[in-house]
Amino acid sequence: MTRVLFLTRYPVEGASSRYRVFQYLKHLEALGVSAEVQSFMDTPMYRLSLAPGRTGAKIWATMRATVRRLWALRHWRQYDALYLQRELLPFGPPVIEAALKKQGAVLFFDYDDALFIKKASRYNRLATALRSPDKTRDLFRLVHCVVAGNNWLRDAAVAAGAERAETLEVAE
Repeated sequence: MTRVLFLTRYPVEGASSRYRVFQYLKHLEALGVSAEVQSFMDTPMYRLSLAPGRTGAKIWATMRATVRRLWALRHWRQYDALYLQRELLPFGPPVIEAALKKQGAVLFFDYDDALFIKKASRYNRLATALRSPDKTRDLFRLVHCVVAGNNWLRDAAVAAGAERAETLEVAE
């Protein structure tokens, strides 16, 4: 049985994670894939992220989420692949991803938005300040396979140096 750790940005309430990962879990299980999910944001943090203000609470929630994410990676060798729905952490360069790959982890990077274009978050100015379009391009070149939400995003990954890029369009 193939074991995959899905590292999503959002809990099931977040449309991006729901459409890119959660809706496929039953189907993957039927195909013999053991899928575990660890979401960076839990439900309370997700709700907090959509609220204006409360910067201190958002920083604290992000610190807790970072610890949870790193703790989830302690047994990464138990999995055949790590599937990053968006980036591993929503800030900083992809140093953890690079270290995991150097140690033999098989990495997938899934994205469905033009993350390589800097744009402001309508909910969180801090997130905007921490976001780097270069990180996305670095991930394109680092991972084993980019999984894009459409052909334009796939082609952007290839143009930025992705080793392999595939399109996974979600039917709604």
